[in-house]
Amino acid sequence: MTIVPLHADVRGGIRRPPNFGNLFFGDCVVAMYCNLLLTKNVTKASTWRKILYRLGFRPPTNAEAIDDYRTYLATLGEIPSPTQGIYPDGFFAWLKAQGKIKDWGTIDYTNQSLVQQAMIEHRGVGLTMALTPSAIGKDAVQMAVWDVNVGRGNQPNQAYQHAVALVEYNPTTYAIFTWGETNRLTRAFYTACVNGCYWFE
Repeated sequence: MTIVPLHADVRGGIRRPPNFGNLFFGDCVVAMYCNLLLTKNVTKASTWRKILYRLGFRPPTNAEAIDDYRTYLATLGEIPSPTQGIYPDGFFAWLKAQGKIKDWGTIDYTNQSLVQQAMIEHRGVGLTMALTPSAIGKDAVQMAVWDVNVGRGNQPNQAYQHAVALVEYNPTTYAIFTWGETNRLTRAFYTACVNGCYWFE
């Protein structure tokens, strides 16, 4: 049995990450990857007032994220659009082949202790999920906490798949980076909606 701390946070002072093109294109997997590059490279000297990255690291820009998205899509014979998503497995395999990452893998997303431990060890992990009606659209980024509600029919819709960066957890919620914001998920939302977990180095 994996025993993890009750709380862990790998944001290193980052409160509001760039959207990395995901407000305009279906590149949520690319945005998740770019968000995790930030948390992996922030230093221990970083604070909420001043974010410090390791020497030699330059945070990716929105334009660079979109370029990776466009270049990868071209290998599939596709072009960028608001509805053109990509699968993490193929994208991470492409990143490794390009020498952009050393390795990658998946974690049993149903075991939340393993996911939490991986978040700590890898300074963030990627989650894929089926969004609920209230977690879709412009209002979703303004919501304090994403939750499920059986009574209102607010359950995951498999047609709306999304990828986010998991960057913090506590006994009741998870914090994620997505759409240029920090959002929170309840444990019930995680259980009902999450369908994949990825790490890379």
